Amino acid sequence: MNRRFIRFASTLGFFDRAYDYALDPTWITWGGDGGPGNEEMMLIENPEECDTGKGWCFTALAVMDLDARFALGVDLAPDKSQRTGQFRRMLRVAAREGGVGRVHIDREFFDGDAVRLCRAVAKRNWVIQAKIPKKGAVASVINETPIGESEFYKGVPFSDVTPNPNVYVHSVPEWLREQNGGHPHMAFLTDLTPEDVDLSDIYETYLKRWSIETFFRQLKHEFASQTESASPTLRLFLLNVATLFYNMHALMNRAVGPEYGLRLDVPYYDVLISVVEATFTRTGATER
Repeated sequence: MNRRFIRFASTLGFFDRAYDYALDPTWITWGGDGGPGNEEMMLIENPEECDTGKGWCFTALAVMDLDARFALGVDLAPDKSQRTGQFRRMLRVAAREGGVGRVHIDREFFDGDAVRLCRAVAKRNWVIQAKIPKKGAVASVINETPIGESEFYKGVPFSDVTPNPNVYVHSVPEWLREQNGGHPHMAFLTDLTPEDVDLSDIYETYLKRWSIETFFRQLKHEFASQTESASPTLRLFLLNVATLFYNMHALMNRAVGPEYGLRLDVPYYDVLISVVEATFTRTGATER
């Protein structure tokens, strides 16, 4: 359903250029008792604190650009190994509509599969935040970068990837270091070079990736129906319906009013009420 919406948005000119994208997973904890069992429920160990210690992992792809803050859908990832394939499918949808600009991936996907995914879809225009590893070539270049300075390292060995990616180590302002786990640097894997882009732009643009976390928060707490269902497929369906409402809300708030030409500011609950009225209310209908 969200792919059809994206195609509709394309007809309005929203995907007439390549957008930057963010990929990320989110967790929904399972707090219930019983159910058909972990295998049928597709539960996995949940890193968030909850009574059961288990939950569901959902993946999503979202546009980072402010003028088209859409999400291209949500998928269920019962196993970590499935996430890369899901992201690949979502990015191909984006590529068909208007092209893919820069792809931004969280450090949770700091592995060779993520690099290969990015290269297959975004060519050289991708950024993966690096974990702070304890050993290896990436750890070495991060540790040798002086505090307060930013450095670019070309062709750093990583995983089993060939050719080797580049590493850009950016100095994090002191007032932001607490949000960065106390680390004075934030490092990125990329195929971009100083000839392609101002390196500081890698860091500045990556910060906008956190908009997908805002999407997840709004999706789970504002747009999605509340349920205690043990069915992962029902939960996935409800999240995709909620994503459709989210996209409709994003579309309306990027349009202008017909009378004064001012940008609309429609509350999300008004969008839902309007959809219900337009779908289920018929002109001239009579009560039965």
